[in-house]
Amino acid sequence: MILHIPSISFGLYKVENDGVLIYISDSSPTADQQKIIEQWKNVHFIDLRYDGPEKYMYQIERILNSCGVFNGGKEPFFIKVYEGFGHIAIWMWKEGKSWDNFLSPVAETDIDVAVKDGVRNFFSCKPVPEKSFLVYLSEGSITSQVIDFNGSPLTLKREEKEFYEVLVDDEATSMKTGFHKINSHLVYIGKEKQKISTVLFFENANMVYPVENEFAVLRGSILTFPDGKKVTVETEPVYVGKNLIIYRNSIEVNGKTRDVKSTILDSNGRVVIEADGTVEDVEGKWKMKISGTPIEWYFKSNLLYVLDIYGFVKEFDTISKKTLFEKRYSGAYGFDFVNKNIVVGIPDKVLFNEKKLDMNNFCVAKNHIWEYKNCKRLHNGIGYIVEDGKIKLIGKNMEFFANKIRLIDGWLIIAGEEGTWAVKAGN
Repeated sequence: MILHIPSISFGLYKVENDGVLIYISDSSPTADQQKIIEQWKNVHFIDLRYDGPEKYMYQIERILNSCGVFNGGKEPFFIKVYEGFGHIAIWMWKEGKSWDNFLSPVAETDIDVAVKDGVRNFFSCKPVPEKSFLVYLSEGSITSQVIDFNGSPLTLKREEKEFYEVLVDDEATSMKTGFHKINSHLVYIGKEKQKISTVLFFENANMVYPVENEFAVLRGSILTFPDGKKVTVETEPVYVGKNLIIYRNSIEVNGKTRDVKSTILDSNGRVVIEADGTVEDVEGKWKMKISGTPIEWYFKSNLLYVLDIYGFVKEFDTISKKTLFEKRYSGAYGFDFVNKNIVVGIPDKVLFNEKKLDMNNFCVAKNHIWEYKNCKRLHNGIGYIVEDGKIKLIGKNMEFFANKIRLIDGWLIIAGEEGTWAVKAGN
């Protein structure tokens, strides 16, 4: 079948024969391409109207093609096929002229001969071009190349790449072509500069908690889980999991609640870190004191990084329950990472790779150290500052009118007066 598409008229070079597009490109054809175009200008294009047993349809089209007659044009050409006693009778019509073989039906096996006899009464058979065009379409160009004849003068294909540069939250990154789930939303990566947002907004929510690729939402005192279950809470939870709610002074697992002596600061869903430097399993199977009062901390998978009030920076494995790294930095007020190397803030300086950088407070964003006096570090390549009532994310080029920000399981949770935003930030 010949592909018949509407005319394209935005400065492109195109050639038609009887309304059928036989060549299109964003540049003039070469000399070799022009020769092929002239060959396709000489063939016949008709609007084939067939009436008869379906099993003969493809065979008749093939016979027409062999005589240089192709479907897809504007001029109607009618063929009626009758079948009986193992024989075929044919009636053809074009522009008021008709032909038939009613007086001499042919055997089914000789349909080729009968169709050719009929076609010669309407068309002079012409040689079929040996070449045709393969056209690649994209958002920015249309290019044609010559291929061996494949049944059509022109085949359209979309030009595709294995990877595309897309804009995730206005930041350029490369993504593989195909379907991707982003924040539980299915998208297809298939062109350059697609704009993808990782920001979700929950209207009138006081806080939200990622739970198995969805969110539990706190509005007032009602915590609603993704499956629709609702729980009344007296205080805002620190962490929420599928069968887990962690408060500042208690942990509820599978409906059973137990109190915790110290104040819970944070959790990764498996363990909690407390205000006295204690780490304990959420089910209460074990606990141990690993540091003094934490100043900053960060969960990365099973690892917990802590800077305590005495200036000790520690890396603790919550599975093996072992301290993997420990070093004291006198007067340290904060830490972060650049390419997995630790950055530590000390009075009037920043230590990085054992070198002292002349900075007064700092942020790490996009693997660079930035000087911001009021920066709040999130330890995952993003920090934030609060200015004029706005939370500005350093490294994400975003800002929000908000009053609270937390990092939970790789999500930045930003709570404001109108609701809460969730920004995917890795972990």
